[in-house]
Amino acid sequence: MLMRIRDTIEERMRCGQEGFRNERGCSDNLFVIRSIINHAIETGVALEITFIDYTQAFDTISHEFMQISMEEHGLPLKIREVIGAIYKNAMGRVRGSFGEMSEPFSIKRGVLQGDILSPVLFIMCLNSIWYRSEEPNDGWQINEEWRLPEITSL
Repeated sequence: MLMRIRDTIEERMRCGQEGFRNERGCSDNLFVIRSIINHAIETGVALEITFIDYTQAFDTISHEFMQISMEEHGLPLKIREVIGAIYKNAMGRVRGSFGEMSEPFSIKRGVLQGDILSPVLFIMCLNSIWYRSEEPNDGWQINEEWRLPEITSL
């Protein structure tokens, strides 16, 4: 399933989203932010940086929004239905510190832990949120040709 959706989602993914993508990593993003901070320090330019803590963020994605996001990213109806069925019937259990298992419970929010699709579905939903919040003039411009829309200034 992952192989079937990856290319479709990849075509619509915003520049700067490096995590959970083939042949990408966050080191370039770290280099850019470090360069911007150094530039601000050297030139005395005021700089404000906001970091978003994604702790437990995988647990917050609405399954309804996931369906909307899959449609926005061009996933075929059949694939959206299969993923929807997986999530509609998803069950979980918790293992206690002594190995005891809880009663099964329905999973109503979030992506499934340990599922290979989960990181891709998560960044797809983040991508949908990003496009909803983006303003045409957002970003930090280093020169006329190079605008970083993922790094916004106030």
